[in-house]
Amino acid sequence: MASERWLANASIRGAATLAKWTQDGQLIGAEQLADAWGLGAQAISEAVQRGDLFEVWVNESPFFPSVLIPLGFELVGRND
Repeated sequence: MASERWLANASIRGAATLAKWTQDGQLIGAEQLADAWGLGAQAISEAVQRGDLFEVWVNESPFFPSVLIPLGFELVGRND
């Protein structure tokens, strides 16, 4: 029982941290990432489907690490 409570508490703390990151800009939405890279939202979606980008899901919505912005789409999407 104690381990179940510990796990539940850890899950709650993790969800709260992810929500905070969406508020402070560490995680951004697809449209914001697309705008920063001069792309359309469809290009971001296609990159996720190819496995070139990963999403972090928070409250049933996808977000991306904002640290990807300065790297640029060309570098982030490389597969070599």
